[in-house]
Order: sequence, then C-alpha cells, then structure tokens
Amino acid sequence: MDEDPGQPTTERINLAEITSVDVHELFPGEDPEYGFCPSQATLLEESPAGGSEVGPVCSKDGDALLVITTSPAGHNLGRTYIQRLGRAEAGGWQQDLIRLAQTAQAHAAGQRQRGCGVLSSLRARALAVHDSQPFQFCVALLIVAGCGLDVLEV
Repeated sequence: MDEDPGQPTTERINLAEITSVDVHELFPGEDPEYGFCPSQATLLEESPAGGSEVGPVCSKDGDALLVITTSPAGHNLGRTYIQRLGRAEAGGWQQDLIRLAQTAQAHAAGQRQRGCGVLSSLRARALAVHDSQPFQFCVALLIVAGCGLDVLEV
C-alpha cells in the first residue's frame, strides 16, 4: 500500500525504538521540504499550530518541527517522523519523549534479560546461574575432584 507523504498517518511508534528526538525551529518563509525535511519522512498528524503538509509550504512565525528518528533494526526500520508544533510546546514534547523513550528502553532491556514467557524466564535464570562465579567455582571443584578420583583409582 503506497502512502502519500503529505498526508497524516496513524502509525504507532514503539518508544523503545526511538533513537533521537530533535527540534528544528522554522523561521518565517522557510521551506521545510527543501530546507530541512528528510525525503523519507512521515508526517504524524495535523497540529493546531500548523498545516499538515510537509511539502513546499512557508512556515508561520513560531513554528517548529519535532523530528523523531527510530532504530534501523526496529519495527519502523529507521523511519523519520515529523510533527509540526509551536516553538513553545516543542521543547516540552522533546523532553517528555526522550524521558519516555529512555524508560521504555530500560524496560525492554530488562525484559530481554528476564525473558518474556515461562520458558524464556527459566532460560534467563539458568543463564544467570551458569554465569555466576559461585557456580563456576563449584563446577571447577567437581572437575578437579573427578580428576583426583581417576588418579586414585589407577
């Protein structure tokens, strides 16, 4: 299905996949497409502060673009999302999105470490026990004891 890059989209962005959130302030008369916008950008939705077109539209005074970049290895394949906002609210959105993305990334890392299902959880626990120093010491002790018993038997 082909998407029109000038039309708003209802795609969801996984917060754990956000790699950067930047604000680009537009000056009166600046052309967003040729002055800044990446060619593969997706407009998120129409904002009360500005229009919904990414094309050659002159910006109003006080506009800013919130540019969200996702991970190339994630579900959105490194797509860039753009939201036009007022300058006053763009900084707050940027800080909130960065904070939420960091929280989501920490949660996703913990989930990968712990495992999601019952079997994954048991596998993750077994790996943690296997990698622990006391377990490695006990295995080494059993190996040395086994070698000692082999020597005594001969």
